[in-house]
Amino acid sequence: MAGTNCLAGLVCAAVVVSAAGWPASAQPGFGKPRPRPAQPAPVAPAPDPGSGGGAADPLLGSTANPAAPTWREWRDEDPERKAPTADAEPGRAFAWKSVDGLRYTWSLPREFKKGQAYDLVILCHPDRSDFRWGYLNHPAGAGPRAFRPGDIVIAVDGTGAHERNPDVRTFPIDPDSLVRFRDLVLEVSRVFPTQRIYLYGMGGGGAFAQCFAARFPALADGVVAHGCGVPTDCARKGDMPVVLLHGAKDLMVPVSASREAARAYRAAEHANVRVRVLQSFNDFPNPVRVAECIDYLKAVRTDDAAEALAAARALLTPKPPDEYEYRCAVWFGAAREALGRLVGEGSKPIENVPAEAAAAARALIERVEAEGARHVAAVRAMMAGGPLAEQPLDGGPWLGYLVGVREDFRGVKSVEAFAAEIGYDELAGEHHENAVTLREVWTPDGDVREAFETGVQGVLDAWLSDSLPLDIGARLRLWSRRAEEHKLPADALEKYEYVANWEKGWKTGLEAYEAEWRKWKPEEPASVRDDWR
Repeated sequence: MAGTNCLAGLVCAAVVVSAAGWPASAQPGFGKPRPRPAQPAPVAPAPDPGSGGGAADPLLGSTANPAAPTWREWRDEDPERKAPTADAEPGRAFAWKSVDGLRYTWSLPREFKKGQAYDLVILCHPDRSDFRWGYLNHPAGAGPRAFRPGDIVIAVDGTGAHERNPDVRTFPIDPDSLVRFRDLVLEVSRVFPTQRIYLYGMGGGGAFAQCFAARFPALADGVVAHGCGVPTDCARKGDMPVVLLHGAKDLMVPVSASREAARAYRAAEHANVRVRVLQSFNDFPNPVRVAECIDYLKAVRTDDAAEALAAARALLTPKPPDEYEYRCAVWFGAAREALGRLVGEGSKPIENVPAEAAAAARALIERVEAEGARHVAAVRAMMAGGPLAEQPLDGGPWLGYLVGVREDFRGVKSVEAFAAEIGYDELAGEHHENAVTLREVWTPDGDVREAFETGVQGVLDAWLSDSLPLDIGARLRLWSRRAEEHKLPADALEKYEYVANWEKGWKTGLEAYEAEWRKWKPEEPASVRDDWR
């Protein structure tokens, strides 16, 4: 739980930090927040334009925050405006505004009970959006798509606004913005008995969430950062769990940004960071995968054996397709780490674990290890022997299959041993660096011959990386079909055969891997399988 005894000290500490020492966000900005002038004396609110001259809504025309929207801040389709209270209908979203003028929606857990402590999940939208992004993409309710129905969920406005368009919100990373967000967290956590606080942000919101957690570690028990890197000086030494979630087909921010962020955390001696790559997904919100990431945060943060076991079981439960009809493999590596805490493994094992819970954890560990071994045997049968660096690009499905297994089973001993045997991580590190370099220099515009030669060689130097330009395969394929017109050299065309094999190996391998991981059954009672909903 975030320590309430530290909160008073946080207020004072925030005031003395120099603005010059806090970096700008690595995400693209959109204007900057207005300066905060001296507050005018309170005035009676103007009549609501839609009320026919009657009493005005007290939330409209707030002067608390000069950057906040004025009378246009609410829409008819917004949730009912209601101050946070334990008497509200559970599982239903309501809208309100902080003392400092930040709009937000909030919802109670579906099975909310007064006096019981719950985890608080705060959603931070991408830049150039607003608080509606959170509850529209991560809906409350009782249906199968409900987001984190067992937690209190808050979706908040960015702390900054474009001076000419106040409805466009951002999360600038500066002292004023971070302190205002802190005040919102304290304001909300005083209303409800809060157990732990988890932050989820996408794009600029994800960068901000990481920096907020670095500045105020007592107010964050874990962060999920989706589709972004980490701003300079925000990756610090600590043990708060961080998940860097990223779609490999993200057109806005390449997946290499999350990999580089992970390296920055490790260089800072941060003890607990995981990259969760969704191989077939793009830059859209993905509440199902975010919910799984929060299950992981819970599992590695709690000291309660029953809670850790429940979170691990949730991680091992296959989920149905999301709203985009997208499926994803079970995150076996994250579940394995969580289960290890129940049997004395890792840097922070749970103490005094009941014998029944420990036995259940051991049984699940055996199943996860066996599943990893099953996939290793499958991919081994597809490959030639020897180190991975000497594996021929023959178009076989081993390539996509191997990448999927390595990412989803990271930390599973049966897969770790195989990865070490073939030298996977060393080669993958080289290929990721080569892919980043290629992205910086390669362009499909200009001279086709030069772009073709550079692109072909770039793929051959980085075929194990998921960070290559997303369109490079299609571009090279198109040019190869018009080789005579573009006067492509014979040696580059000969090398292109391996590029075609690279594309085929990724595609058929991921398909073969999915056919196998979909065979996994949690073998748990239906009540446990449905807990994630």
